[in-house]
Amino acid sequence: MTITTEIETEETQEPPECTYCMEPKGQNNNTNSLASPNATKIKVQEPLHDETSPIPIDFKISGELTPDSTKLIFGCREDSKVKVKKLITVCMHGDEVCGMLAVNELIQEGYFEKIFTSEAMMTTRVTVLLANPKGVECKKRFIDVNLNRIFMENKLRRRGSYISEPMDQDAILRTQYEVTRVQKIADEIADCDMYIDIHSTSAKSYPFALPSTDPESESLAATFNVDFVIEKLVRSVCGTSIGWANALKKPAVCFECGQHQDRQTVEVAKAVIRRFVSGELEGTAKAVLTCSNNEVIRKGFKYVNRPQAFQKVNYNDLLAIDEEVGEIRCMNCKGAYIIMPTANPILGEEAWFWGEVKELGTVEPKQDKQQQDANNRKKINNLRKSFSSSLNRQEQK
Repeated sequence: MTITTEIETEETQEPPECTYCMEPKGQNNNTNSLASPNATKIKVQEPLHDETSPIPIDFKISGELTPDSTKLIFGCREDSKVKVKKLITVCMHGDEVCGMLAVNELIQEGYFEKIFTSEAMMTTRVTVLLANPKGVECKKRFIDVNLNRIFMENKLRRRGSYISEPMDQDAILRTQYEVTRVQKIADEIADCDMYIDIHSTSAKSYPFALPSTDPESESLAATFNVDFVIEKLVRSVCGTSIGWANALKKPAVCFECGQHQDRQTVEVAKAVIRRFVSGELEGTAKAVLTCSNNEVIRKGFKYVNRPQAFQKVNYNDLLAIDEEVGEIRCMNCKGAYIIMPTANPILGEEAWFWGEVKELGTVEPKQDKQQQDANNRKKINNLRKSFSSSLNRQEQK
């Protein structure tokens, strides 16, 4: 990765009133550097890897954490002595195996055995959970539905509270594999004190962190040795495990460690896990962005100019087209950074997220809970209709 003192930018067209910040024409304050805790600036237009990379992962389902052995516990086993409970989930998507491989390699290297012999760790318990075992076995992102989009507050049970229509009791939804898993994972999150979720990306990407929206999670994310922290992104996606942790007021961070099949992605995952387990600082994030919205994949989606991860695009730059919207352009008068551009478009999922440089001193708007509940209800209804149609087609056959 190239570290330089500036970011390459291109001339932008002067925009009319901006649909994002409502600035009038003529006030285009195009940002050409990234806010950074240590003042490092990153050149994001360069290729992310050399031509010899990525190094393919030796993907073998072996070790102590596997689809047949989905939960491991390290550290203090006596409930009365445990003071800190930490949770790590891996393989939330079945084709993102870096976390599983990282845990198994750390076990083989003797890391967990060694770290928990220290006096400072005697009252700490770390639980590792393989979230989507069937997805891993089939090497698929998901079997029936995206597991990381169904952690819905009004459909998951909490201890001491009543849910009238829990998702896993729905006659149709409970036949979907991921629905059978979500409540188990939600319960583990409810039982922990702090939580991280390990992922990887379909396209080449720098490692980055996606914290929950609370200050404690954002501060925690900044202490990891990744290239970017993306704040507020969880607000633009309903039903994530990090969103569920946020609802339970648990510090939580999702880590995207690199591209799926890159060997370096496993090394990043190992470093993230070591930092989380030990609490020892191994570095700090280099730059902070905020994210307020995303671009959804609609019928006929096709890239026109496929962006790289964290590439800066300017106002009115054409990125893609589809049959519903037509041309998909950057409509932020200041330009934007492309976060998590997918290499494998799936209808209804995110093509990419729009990122902006974090501006210090700004006040974030409070999340509209009624709107989120309405979105969740709509999503549940769409899931039920989709799966009902699938069942009908199978019966007709």
